[in-house]
Amino acid sequence: MDDLAQLRELSESALVKQLSSRFSKDVIYTYIGDILVACNPYRELGLYTQAMQDKYKGRVPRTAVAPHVYFVANYAYERMMQTKTDQSFVISGESGAGKTETTKHIITHVMEVCKAGKTILETNILRLNPLLEAFGNAQTVMNDNSSRFGKYINLNFDRTGSVLGAELTTYLLEKSRVTHLQDNESNFHIFYYVLEGMSEENRSQRHLKPVSQHAYVRNTSKSAHNKKRNMEQHFNQLLDMMFNFGFDATEIDALFDVISAILHIGDIAFTPAPNDGASVSSSSSPSLQHAAELTGLDEQQLQSILTTAVTTTRGEHIVRLHDPTAAADARDSIAKSLYSRCFAWLISSLNDTLACDASVSHLKACSMGVLDIFGFEQFEENSLEQLCINITNEHLQRFFNQHIFEMEVEAYKQEGIDGSEFSYPDNQDIIFLCAGKGGILSLLNEKSRFPQGSDNAFVNKCGEQLKQHRSNAFTPARSSRDLKFTVNHFAGQVTYSCEGFLEKNKDKLADSVVPTLLQSRSEFLVALYTAQRDMASGFKVQSKRRQSKQSANLATLSSFFLKSLDELMSALNRTMPHFVRCIKPNTDKKPHAFNSKAVSKQLKYAGVLETVRIRQAGYAVRMSFEEFCKHYRIIFCKAHEQPNTDAETAQRILTLAGLKNYRIGTSKVFLKYNHIDELQLAMRKHAEALRFVRKVCKGFIARVRYRAILAAKRETLDAVAALLTACEVHRDAIGEFRKKRRVLDVLLEETMDDDERQGVLDRIAAMDTAIDTELEKLNDVLKTNDELRMEIKKLKTQFDRQEHEAAHGMGTYDEDDVEDLYAVERSVEDTIPRKLDPEIKKRLSVHALKQADAPKEYTDTMRKGFFGTLFGRRKKHKSHKKKKSS
Repeated sequence: MDDLAQLRELSESALVKQLSSRFSKDVIYTYIGDILVACNPYRELGLYTQAMQDKYKGRVPRTAVAPHVYFVANYAYERMMQTKTDQSFVISGESGAGKTETTKHIITHVMEVCKAGKTILETNILRLNPLLEAFGNAQTVMNDNSSRFGKYINLNFDRTGSVLGAELTTYLLEKSRVTHLQDNESNFHIFYYVLEGMSEENRSQRHLKPVSQHAYVRNTSKSAHNKKRNMEQHFNQLLDMMFNFGFDATEIDALFDVISAILHIGDIAFTPAPNDGASVSSSSSPSLQHAAELTGLDEQQLQSILTTAVTTTRGEHIVRLHDPTAAADARDSIAKSLYSRCFAWLISSLNDTLACDASVSHLKACSMGVLDIFGFEQFEENSLEQLCINITNEHLQRFFNQHIFEMEVEAYKQEGIDGSEFSYPDNQDIIFLCAGKGGILSLLNEKSRFPQGSDNAFVNKCGEQLKQHRSNAFTPARSSRDLKFTVNHFAGQVTYSCEGFLEKNKDKLADSVVPTLLQSRSEFLVALYTAQRDMASGFKVQSKRRQSKQSANLATLSSFFLKSLDELMSALNRTMPHFVRCIKPNTDKKPHAFNSKAVSKQLKYAGVLETVRIRQAGYAVRMSFEEFCKHYRIIFCKAHEQPNTDAETAQRILTLAGLKNYRIGTSKVFLKYNHIDELQLAMRKHAEALRFVRKVCKGFIARVRYRAILAAKRETLDAVAALLTACEVHRDAIGEFRKKRRVLDVLLEETMDDDERQGVLDRIAAMDTAIDTELEKLNDVLKTNDELRMEIKKLKTQFDRQEHEAAHGMGTYDEDDVEDLYAVERSVEDTIPRKLDPEIKKRLSVHALKQADAPKEYTDTMRKGFFGTLFGRRKKHKSHKKKKSS
């Protein structure tokens, strides 16, 4: 069953059974009404070929093809073109469920259906994902290629459906991964591309060592990067893509200098120093030296920002020494900042390449957005990053609920239709708990403003104020010293470890770090810290004066996150969304394995059972009376009539189409999603009848025209046949002339002197050339002789048959047959004049029929006319020679 909304049994076990059955047959896509469920097969199934793309192009009825992500992409594009409204794809699911791959397939197919020809812009859009994955993806416990940032790709189109440009917005880059890895996880892919794929010469220039000797990648999961992966190939492909996007060699080298510097910074260790300070250990001195060289700083400058912190109070600079622990924290903060800035620069550069050209930006008519953002996460240790990710998924679930359930019920109420029987899960209170006023992030920002704020104080404050929250979703720590709390999210309970929450939320470098980095000899590094937009965090960087006027809570990671999240949800609310729910069939990432328990859990979290129920009971399609009556009027009235656009007309159309279980409101018609196919089928029947009537009318017109031209055509064909016969006779006559001419060669030798004979020979040569030319033309004409004769015979037979039918009112005569007749007529009339020169045409037109009847007379005339003249010249010449000799 392609659509689970048609299930009679609405149980969870029935849904899982259907998905399992389809998955065992390599059918990974299933509809739930207008929502697509995609099960990750963890292997290649051949579902994304060019032939498959061709199958899902144009206005293809959903019932005519199997469920596929290509259909969803094509349907959204067609809706955009029809309604000129912005579209969006919301792709959700757990990490490892296949969201990023689904995003690729959607963008690939949209580029396929909109293209008039492959442009550089379209090619760059398709190349975007591999480049982003190199810098933004990593291996996690749940997914070998997990997106560690969120992205929203917005494609802009003109009114004709051609893509004009694209915009890329990113959210919540997990920069803490640069410095801290959990067990069985890896750092961002780019570090391994550089360490294992870069040439030996380039690695040596940057003083890079094997993976096992760099601290930030040392604990990499063996399962991820000990596979036989060709890192050199990955790295070279990355270089090719960057060059194709317009990055120059200087920029690329500078970027990899900073990436290499981050690895060296991670290798710097610290030892205690006098006055509770810290100094770089002697074993780390080479790493300090290499990091300073690659960042364009002096060793002393880099060591200073690692081991001391400078704060400015009322214009006074206060230098505070770091102990080894604080120095290590400063080291990690600088490394995360450098990587985040590199990522932001990359996104900004890509947007410059993908942006609409200024000359066509005014042509922008509509857009299509694709949201690929991290799924719900639950690890053994969950920190602030997981809290923000799960809050994002709460908002997306709320958006889904609003679109599928709330907005549907509200529409029923406005149209006077009872929707009270519909119930749906609502997570609004959980969103208020996490991100609302007085919620978790609000309390975190409040504690982050105080210099004496601590993680312990934050956890205790949450316990005091949120224990009795109306959501009943907050469970405080068991003791005041336990830095944990639990939130019951829509997808399940998650316990968050709050150690380091405040430090991460402040996300602030020491006051001396940025000024020192701006003194770098590297123009690239300086540019990173003078950029006006931080694309990684999704907000505009303001001047210090402007920032000082903002409330203090705007300078935290969580405040930036909430701001960018609000912008994302506002953008989605302006679009017509299309939902794709990605499902992991098992937790081991194995092909052919289907874990019913794991799938059931995901269906529950995604609200799929509720979706099926309300889709089966609800009305997914709604159209105004005017739109419905105009579009489907052919079912109700004659083609030339203009019906009223009211409820009565809509009712009659629906009755004639045989539809059931619909509703008519005060201004709209409410239909089941499958009613559209039934209406299209009813329209198709009327369209077929109209085509039959049109064929009969065209036949009648053709018969009338046919009778008028039939006699003339027969005469023309007879004349053509005679003319072709004459052409053959003319060719034979020329052949006879050639034989006679050979006799002349002997006669000329006897009757003329050299000069006179040469003149005659020249004239004969010229005539030979002309004759050869005419023979070629005649041969061209005669070459089509057989074809024309067969065509004549065929048409005469056809004429006789259709004349008989026309006379007795039998059958229909298609206008295409008349056009065939005209084509033959034009071919016959044009061929002879085009092939023969005017003189021969004239002679043939006057004498052709006589010559055909009396070829001997024609030959004799030729002999007497031309050869007689030559023989007369011979006699005259002999007489002249006798007189001269005497």
